[in-house]
Amino acid sequence: MDVLRSYALLLPNVFIFFVFTRHVSPLCNRHSYVNIKELQDMVPATEPLWDVKLHASRCAQKCYRKSTCVSFFHNALNESCQGHSRIFYSHENLVPKSGFKYSLDSLYANNATYTDCTDIMTRFPSLKSGIYNLNPDGQDQFQAYCISSMDTWTVIQRRQDGSENFFRTWNEYKEGFGDLNGEFWLGNDKVWRMVKGRHFELKIRLWDFQDETRMAHYQNFSIGSLAENYTLEISGFSGNAGDSMGLSNGCAFSARDLDLDKGPGSCAQAYRGGWWYNSCHRANLNGEYNSTKLAVGIVWYNWHGHTYSLKRTDMRIRPCC
Repeated sequence: MDVLRSYALLLPNVFIFFVFTRHVSPLCNRHSYVNIKELQDMVPATEPLWDVKLHASRCAQKCYRKSTCVSFFHNALNESCQGHSRIFYSHENLVPKSGFKYSLDSLYANNATYTDCTDIMTRFPSLKSGIYNLNPDGQDQFQAYCISSMDTWTVIQRRQDGSENFFRTWNEYKEGFGDLNGEFWLGNDKVWRMVKGRHFELKIRLWDFQDETRMAHYQNFSIGSLAENYTLEISGFSGNAGDSMGLSNGCAFSARDLDLDKGPGSCAQAYRGGWWYNSCHRANLNGEYNSTKLAVGIVWYNWHGHTYSLKRTDMRIRPCC
């Protein structure tokens, strides 16, 4: 009887622990809420989005569900929950307050809509280069690699070691493929969702096998919709690589299974890539890695001609002007 009574007393506590763990663990792990030890027992001097009485799990849920909330404080002594629209750091003007523990989403508000990497980094300038979720038009989220240095860019292509096959179908180029930490094509549809109705610029970085570098910058960059076969609009060249993409201006995107170039044959089949082929190319950045065949490799004609395949490339875009 005593054993049964002990179990009866224990079960409510087990249930409470299970419910708390079920709600807190996904928020603290999957959604990256973490305690920042340097800021324990500190709260910001600025006004919070709210100040209510909630359990820690409910406090995290409230912040997660509100797009303007990127961090929260929780007081374990009196259950006070404060949500904030920005992330605070130890060197900023914080006011000591006993019992508060500072927690935040280490990247950004999970359910907010960010149009591109510049949008994220402008709101949260302390963020580092890495993979972030974007949602330019309120439809499905997708991941992209963001570069944060003196300038902020969204990377749409990277070649570096030949680990990824770029001789792909038109639909694969539409959706995107590869590893965002390695070689990849972000996807024509994702790029279109970012640039539609906006003014973007493009920067292309090139490396040869002697680790010499060149840069091509285009002041105006856009692609059309799916119905327009992601037709390229590009102009305003500057840089030291020479303008090898000008020939592609006004061209639809072609791939191995869909020939939309302006020539009599299939440029994508002949030169082993997916690109805005004209008839055929001076740039072939999605060509075959380290190919020795004429014009088949990763070519930038105005630098090394049609016979040289480059070692590394990346293409990056950002809103401008």
